[in-house]
Amino acid sequence: MSGEIVEWAAVFLFFLLLAVTVVGEIVWLKRRGWAAAGKAAGFVLLTDILSMIVGSVVAGAAFFGMFMMVMGPSGQGGNSPEWAYWIVLAIAVIVPAFFLFLTKRAGLAVFSIKSGSAAWSYSLVSTLLIMFLVLVPPPVLFYLASTFSTWKR
Repeated sequence: MSGEIVEWAAVFLFFLLLAVTVVGEIVWLKRRGWAAAGKAAGFVLLTDILSMIVGSVVAGAAFFGMFMMVMGPSGQGGNSPEWAYWIVLAIAVIVPAFFLFLTKRAGLAVFSIKSGSAAWSYSLVSTLLIMFLVLVPPPVLFYLASTFSTWKR
């Protein structure tokens, strides 16, 4: 498998999983009787798109900062300690997930869908599902396909 096909397969898988989780979340809200399909779709799309934009900006800024730490002044190489890289990586992962969680919770209140402990539970579970079902499989597919393609037959 060529590298370009593997890259496009990972991108396609990301968008496929994103669409599946959006539809799944809408069905989840509708089946529990929390919201009608239109209200659920508006809530899910608004919170997911807003969180994806903010999360992408935060992660991009964090990784750009990490790149600058690696390059150092004038591209001569950095001397940042290893723990600093781990902190930046944690920021790039935790802040977008936390923002998605808070956006889901605030969205439930704004759309008058649910309140109380059920809303907090829903926000946490949906955030974890989105993070693990959408963001983990594409890089895993890319890694496995790239690794298997270099094996000699």
